[in-house]
Amino acid sequence: MLREYFICAGKGYGQSKLNSFDEALRDAGLANYNLVKVSSILPAGVDRKPHVTIQEGSVLYTAYASISSSCPGDVVSAAIAVGLPLQKENIGVIMEYSGKCDEECARRSVCSMVEEAMRNRGYEIKEILCYATSTEGRADISSTAFAAIAMW
Repeated sequence: MLREYFICAGKGYGQSKLNSFDEALRDAGLANYNLVKVSSILPAGVDRKPHVTIQEGSVLYTAYASISSSCPGDVVSAAIAVGLPLQKENIGVIMEYSGKCDEECARRSVCSMVEEAMRNRGYEIKEILCYATSTEGRADISSTAFAAIAMW
């Protein structure tokens, strides 16, 4: 059973898309885990932590968004948001977003998606947590924006 979660965002640069993704994970605090991508539900009753508290190398469930670019001038952003329900017995809903836009656009988009998903479930929102980051593409290097919620 999942008991804790961590929300984060990071950006990275590297000679390849995979290296820039790895650097974005490092910037976000998740590089030393085996990420397993999951759908977008935060279990009821989990506690938020300021960092991942399990052993490095462990499997870590994540809902995440990422985007990379090596086109000069491209602004790319990734955002993650979770709607925390007013009623503690209800689940939270996580939404991810990535695209060619600035950080504020990504933040607005993902928060709007959370509001709709919570409304569709009939859940009142206690709080929406949102993390976002953006980066600009360069010709000589790959850039990656990454945002995630890790759960363990």
